[in-house]
Amino acid sequence: MAKALGNEEFNAFVEAVRLGCQAPFDGIIKLICKDRGDDWPDVLIDGRKAPVTLSAAKTDKAQADCTLRGSEETLLRLLSGERGVNRAYISGRLAISGDMSVMARIELTPP
Repeated sequence: MAKALGNEEFNAFVEAVRLGCQAPFDGIIKLICKDRGDDWPDVLIDGRKAPVTLSAAKTDKAQADCTLRGSEETLLRLLSGERGVNRAYISGRLAISGDMSVMARIELTPP
């Protein structure tokens, strides 16, 4: 899990991500909450093996196969399975860069 930053909202976000991403997916995804700016670090989801691990990205150059950039709400809805990737992307609520096939391999666990 990402290190505790003394920010209850960030810790709740990380816990929601952890609950949503439990199955390995053979890649690393970086989540960037665009509405949190520098208040929150980016979150890396390492799904290369079980168990899936989460960590706070230490730099902007942290290596990821796929990067998802969206609001906290959009990312949470996406990872809970409440919103589809295609719908979020087409609506402009989600920006995706890198290897999109990594996102396609992720199996989300409903809450």
